[in-house]
Order: sequence, then structure tokens, then C-alpha cells
Amino acid sequence: MTGNMKNKYNRFKKYYITEDVFLTILKAQDYKCPICENKINAYRKVESLSIDKEYAVIDHCHKCDSIRALTCQSCNTNLGRLENKKLSKLWLEKYEHKLTEYLRLCNCF
Repeated sequence: MTGNMKNKYNRFKKYYITEDVFLTILKAQDYKCPICENKINAYRKVESLSIDKEYAVIDHCHKCDSIRALTCQSCNTNLGRLENKKLSKLWLEKYEHKLTEYLRLCNCF
């Protein structure tokens, strides 16, 4: 199994979903991040370690581990910082109106 295939497999295995479920969620979201509403893709455009802002990331609650949605990498990083109380005030102010509703998707907040 190549490195790319292994990473793809681990991506789904970690959250106990299949690639088909992942793609179904992405389609139901109209291929958009539910927070910033930017278009997101199922897979990286280029194989690199750099951040691909259009790459769909499986967002999960850090309390109960349930999947909330697929977000862009930027919003996912900031959600993690929010949960760890190390968030950029600028990002929080920009998307505060959407965050309350979004974070309630897993019923932990």
C-alpha cells in the first residue's frame, strides 16, 4: 500500500466511516465548509505537507469524538484551537454567528 493510499485509508478508519460515507457527507454539504462556506474538495490537489485550504477535513468533537461535518483545513484548525482555548480572536469574531449552531451538532456544548 502506497503512502497516499495508507493515509487515505487511515483518514476514514480513524472515524469508523467508509469513503462512500465521507463523499455522501461532502455532497450533502454541497461541497462547502459549513463555517466559512468556501468550496472544499474530497482530496488534496497536490501531494505535499503544506496546507491545502480547499481540502475537506473530518471535523470531530474533542469531547465525545463524534463527527460534526467536513470542514476546510483552516476552519478545522481554528475549531481545534477554540476547543483548546488557543483561538485567534479575529477568526472567532468573523465566524462567531455560525459557531454556536455548528458546535451544537454533537450535543456536547
